[in-house]
Amino acid sequence: GGVYAIQTATGIASRWPYLFLALFYTVFGVLAVHGLKTHIVGAVRSLRLGLSDMLALLDRPRRTLLFGYWLITECVNTIIVFTAIIGATVYGLSAETIGAYLLLVQLLAFPATYFVSTLATRIGIRRTLFACIGVWLVIICLMAARVQGPGFAVLACLTSLVIGSTQALMRAQYANFLSVERASEGFGWYAISTESSAVVAPVVFGGLAALLKSEQLALLGLIVPLIVGMLISNTAARSLEGSGAAPTR
Repeated sequence: GGVYAIQTATGIASRWPYLFLALFYTVFGVLAVHGLKTHIVGAVRSLRLGLSDMLALLDRPRRTLLFGYWLITECVNTIIVFTAIIGATVYGLSAETIGAYLLLVQLLAFPATYFVSTLATRIGIRRTLFACIGVWLVIICLMAARVQGPGFAVLACLTSLVIGSTQALMRAQYANFLSVERASEGFGWYAISTESSAVVAPVVFGGLAALLKSEQLALLGLIVPLIVGMLISNTAARSLEGSGAAPTR
């Protein structure tokens, strides 16, 4: 909200939003590290794993699960990264309008995340993650169809429902398949898997859009890896649940 307000007041090419973000992360990053320093020191001192031990944390079901997460995150990151570009090139929206819609998404994401967490408690993480992937598929189709006016507001509301919830559900599901003693190392592999998609996704989408000469067709191309990622991660999760790594729900 602060970034959007500064951008609107000072202009699109202003340096002030970047300075605002740098100050924000500096202040709260220092506070976070200061509060966790005793835990960090203890974790580093207790770390005694070698490379072979780290690799042993990744058996076949967990590797498959992380690959499914990688595909899902790649598609989600692509939509997030290219939303502003698509809004300007495909929809012809102004920078102010795009900023307003993105701000709306973030504001609605707070209550939406609570709703999704409540749903996960009721029907289980796996089923809720399925529902979130379904919403992403609807979002892709609506963006490719170039919805206008109220339709774009509906698109913003749907995005707010899953933009933070999808990856939160994947982390929660993955945590069920890790022991408490090896949670830090296990989530290290999770971070490598999901964060690497942020590098690959823009390149793949940009190349596909250039090849097809259409951002809309490139968007529809995200449907396949999203569905494949959902099926792969679901199969791996069922396998791990069946082995007793987590309660089946």
